[in-house]
Amino acid sequence: MIKPNRWRRVLAAGATVAALFAMSGCSESLSQEEPGSKFASESEKAGAAMQTQQAAYPSDATEIPVLWINGSSVTLTFGESWSLEKQNGEEWEQVNESGQDVAFRLIGYPVKPGETRQHTYHPSTYASRLEVGRYRIVTSCSEGQGDSLQTYMLTAEFDVTEDENA
Repeated sequence: MIKPNRWRRVLAAGATVAALFAMSGCSESLSQEEPGSKFASESEKAGAAMQTQQAAYPSDATEIPVLWINGSSVTLTFGESWSLEKQNGEEWEQVNESGQDVAFRLIGYPVKPGETRQHTYHPSTYASRLEVGRYRIVTSCSEGQGDSLQTYMLTAEFDVTEDENA
């Protein structure tokens, strides 16, 4: 039998996980617009932007450092969930070499107004090696809380080249 104090801790832990889930903006398919969310490129969401530190990376890159830039007047929160897409003509196709579901830690990283924060994404999450082409990291950020919570989908585009010195 669980003691009353333990129940409170269990409930508090559950509430914390639920709050972090809401803040992280996790979704099954990040590249598709969800009800209540707004899809935005870095220029479409005033004040919030993502950009890779380099315009191009070699096909064997193990890390893609991305800058989260908050030019707004509110704190933005992003999580670890993300997807990788490759441009095929006019379309973007999700990259997932294994076809398996990907799990992410449920955590929220705040970016205060006027601040920039770096977060590193690992292409090996979705592919052992990237083919030459145009890619984008797709993820979300949130602002506000409760009834005023707004979630925005953001992207950071980059090229992949064969050159090791991309």
